[in-house]
Amino acid sequence: MKKLARSGLFLLVVGSVLVFGGYRWYRGSSNSNDFITRWLRNPAANEQLHTDALVRCGDAPFIIPSSGFIGLLWRDPAAPYNSVRRHTGVDIFGRGESGSVPIYAAYDGWLTRLDNWTSTVVIGASAIT
Repeated sequence: MKKLARSGLFLLVVGSVLVFGGYRWYRGSSNSNDFITRWLRNPAANEQLHTDALVRCGDAPFIIPSSGFIGLLWRDPAAPYNSVRRHTGVDIFGRGESGSVPIYAAYDGWLTRLDNWTSTVVIGASAIT
């Protein structure tokens, strides 16, 4: 009986670790949302998070298209994204009213704003056909 109880306890512990570990993997381990919240609450107090437009990051083939805080990077698993469905862009949180923050062409391509995206601009790599 003791052997059965130990086996059951062992399986419970292993199962809990697998479930918790699987959930953490699925949700991701990004802390981007903490920084985004800090920026949105008080950008002036978080000046160290600010990035200037028109700057090239390392060997990147493009420039930063707008000044502000780079909150979410490509493939970031921060909520509402996760390890399976990752973020598919780069989000830059600017200072100013919607439509007032300058956006520059990061490389040859096109720039658009969807009608229902009041504070979002999409930069594409090739012309829309």
